[in-house]
Amino acid sequence: MSDTPAPPELSSTALERQLSLAIKASEELLVLAQAESWQDFERQFRQRDTVLQRIDAEVTRQLPLSEEQGELIAARLNELRALNDKLLQTAEVSKKAIAQELAKDRKARQALNAYKKS
Repeated sequence: MSDTPAPPELSSTALERQLSLAIKASEELLVLAQAESWQDFERQFRQRDTVLQRIDAEVTRQLPLSEEQGELIAARLNELRALNDKLLQTAEVSKKAIAQELAKDRKARQALNAYKKS
């Protein structure tokens, strides 16, 4: 048996907990965006932003990171990036759909106004 303790695994650190929270929050944001629940989306977005700020502070506090920690963190950040990419795609689709609906409404109002004038 060795007297040297094993290095703590990233999963037991505050940083891993924060990364897990950020990933979960991003997954929830994706669901909210797909459901077009924008008020809840905004609230969740602010909460996730707070978690991301804590991650930044925790990474800074733990510097320098071991190679293993760096690799594990990079993998979790890649998960976050992939979720963000999906989130951006979903938001862009919703944005286009909303713009189309607004254009239809505007044309209908213009047609109604033209009809009222004649």
